[in-house]
Amino acid sequence: MSCGKIETKWWQKPQNKGRYINYQSQCPYHQKINFVQNLINRVRTLSSPKFHKECENKIVDILLLNNYPHYLICKLLKQKPKSSEPSSPTQNSKFYSLTYVKHLSEKLNKVLTSNNETSKIAFKNHATINKILSKTKDPVQKDLQSDLVYQIPCECGLSYIGQTHSHLKVRIRDHKNSIKPEQNRRNGPDPTALCTHAKLGHTFDFDKTKILTFETQKFKRELKEMISIERNKNKVINKRNDVQNLSKCYSNLINSTPRNPPIRRPPDPNHSRAD
Repeated sequence: MSCGKIETKWWQKPQNKGRYINYQSQCPYHQKINFVQNLINRVRTLSSPKFHKECENKIVDILLLNNYPHYLICKLLKQKPKSSEPSSPTQNSKFYSLTYVKHLSEKLNKVLTSNNETSKIAFKNHATINKILSKTKDPVQKDLQSDLVYQIPCECGLSYIGQTHSHLKVRIRDHKNSIKPEQNRRNGPDPTALCTHAKLGHTFDFDKTKILTFETQKFKRELKEMISIERNKNKVINKRNDVQNLSKCYSNLINSTPRNPPIRRPPDPNHSRAD
């Protein structure tokens, strides 16, 4: 406090390593510039004028540590602060997320948005720290995973492909119940091809159920189910109407893609879902 006034100064925790978006990283150029501008504005806003010079020197050291050119740092420090008033978004704007590819993404963004003010493109990085670091959480048991497409093999060499929002063990339990004699069945008739196939004397190995992919959105999950059925159409017992909403014009494309694409990491086990 000085002359009856409270003075403030930008402060960082001792354990702060000063690591931010690196200038040489695979990020859009405007994101790097926005980061520097926001850092400068935040420091100047949080600090009293008497500390601005000291804090700006600290900013220079931090940005140099993250490989920003000295000339660019000086240029951005000399710029006048931008207005903090948020710009009004375009009515009915639609946002699309695409993987960032240097040089190509900038041209693509210009083409897609030049004549369409309602479309906004947000670029994301494919290689993230989350994908590099080891997973510290215990893996989720297979039968407790949900929002997935699964495959159940039959002793005859064919298999059944389905999808479920519930835990896998709940869906398998439903399948097992559906092939019981009617007097022992808890639910009504099961219209799935698995039930029909089992009634012909076939036996399914539920212990060897395989998870093909995960998807939380129902429409996308059903689409992935249809793609999996189409990709294995000569090895599954699914009914024809299971893929009736999948256009035949995509058959060649689907069958030319890898048979076993990598699946994403399972959902958070602590996230509650309704069965």
